[in-house]
Amino acid sequence: QTAYLKFTYPTAFFCALLNSELDDNERVQRIIAEACLYKVKISSPNINISNIRFKLHGDTIYGGLLALKGIGTKACEAILEERKNGKFKDAQDLRNRIAPRKLNCNMMLVLINAGVFNGNING
Repeated sequence: QTAYLKFTYPTAFFCALLNSELDDNERVQRIIAEACLYKVKISSPNINISNIRFKLHGDTIYGGLLALKGIGTKACEAILEERKNGKFKDAQDLRNRIAPRKLNCNMMLVLINAGVFNGNING
């Protein structure tokens, strides 16, 4: 059954597998490498698409915000909650909409360095 899912639905399969191994960075890297062999598109986190964990969006797997070192569950939850009020335009918009006690400067730097505002910001 696992082999069937892997070959028939590789993107969904690898997304589920990545989420099941989220706590093991070494294992996640091996899974990503294997997913690339299956031509699965994996993208870094996007502020307007990503969830706390890996997310399947279209034909692409987006990294989870919680996978970023220095971003905790509470910060992720604050981002997702505020995103319900509209997509973020840029880093300054995020900074203006979330209180500093929930998302501090160090966390903002982690998000910026991870490239969450790069690429298709509109999701």
